Amino acid sequence: MSAQPVYDPRQDPSAILERLPAKWHARFLADYRSALATASSDPAEYHQVPELLHLWWMRSQAYSHPGFDQAAADAAESTERVPAEQSFPAFAQLVADSRRRA
Repeated sequence: MSAQPVYDPRQDPSAILERLPAKWHARFLADYRSALATASSDPAEYHQVPELLHLWWMRSQAYSHPGFDQAAADAAESTERVPAEQSFPAFAQLVADSRRRA
């Protein structure tokens, strides 16, 4: 009996798109296609694909949070440095959840 790969939504472009708000779809797809093109022309650059998927999975977690847009707007207007935990209250939990899944 052979081992079957474990499904990981963090590496699934469709799962990322489902999680991302629609306004981010075009940017994700452009980044994803660029990483695929780079990897197809230079196999040594394949590492960009899973790295990009991981980055966008994390972004999808943040961007889909109900308070993200307002927190991002507030942060953009502020000149004061504010820890991520204060700007995005669920940040610590998302990081912990991501580490548990990894």
